[in-house]
Amino acid sequence: MKRLALTHKATYSSIAVINLCVFGMFAVILSPIPSPARNEPLVAIAPKGLSGPELTKINLGIPTRVVVSSVNIDLPVRTGSYNSTDQTWTLDTQSAFYADRSVPVNDSNGSTLIYGHARFGLFARLPEISEGATAEVYTDSGKVFSYTFTSSRQVKPDDTSIFINSGAPTLALQTCSGPFDIYRTLVSFSLSEVSSV
Repeated sequence: MKRLALTHKATYSSIAVINLCVFGMFAVILSPIPSPARNEPLVAIAPKGLSGPELTKINLGIPTRVVVSSVNIDLPVRTGSYNSTDQTWTLDTQSAFYADRSVPVNDSNGSTLIYGHARFGLFARLPEISEGATAEVYTDSGKVFSYTFTSSRQVKPDDTSIFINSGAPTLALQTCSGPFDIYRTLVSFSLSEVSSV
């Protein structure tokens, strides 16, 4: 009987660990960080020799759909917010989410993060992505931002480097990975084109 009770305790402990990961999936990595994107407008830096009307208007928008055809991802995107009370981010089983602490999709600067569950029909196949892959992000401004795969890596949950709002415009897709979802797979793309829907 004691052995059976210990087996039940081990089973319940494992289930509790899995539940904590699911509900707190992004609690650490997406901890409250002041986001310059929410408080300051994006600024285009003029290339040398250009100024005034020769510069084009910055294209930006909030993601509404993400497509990565090489791994069968085609999902609606909703805006995900951090709940500081229970230290969780918005998640569901039907959508990917734009992390509102990252910059909007744009052709000026910074990284846009879109995340989702590591479930089939969502981002389960994201770790399979490989060289030559492309991604498209549709926005509420009627633009389609096309990206080219640059790298994929596993990061620890407390890695917040994605929220550094600087450098060339990039897209990052993220989901849980590893045993008991203890890591995050972070896939990066560089912007290649902006077009109208």
